[in-house]
Amino acid sequence: MTAELYCPQCGEDTESLYEGYCEDCCRQNQRELDSHNTCFDRWQSLSSEQREVEIKQATN
Repeated sequence: MTAELYCPQCGEDTESLYEGYCEDCCRQNQRELDSHNTCFDRWQSLSSEQREVEIKQATN
């Protein structure tokens, strides 16, 4: 007897889990994490002055 698996993110039945999620949700989560890391790394590379300019542009 095989245990039924379901993805806790989308709620769909799945044959296997990847890091606790179905393959589609796992891939989507990885894309979102990669995007976040790219933005974070870019922000970290900016000088204080560049950050100030971006903050001002975002709030106008």
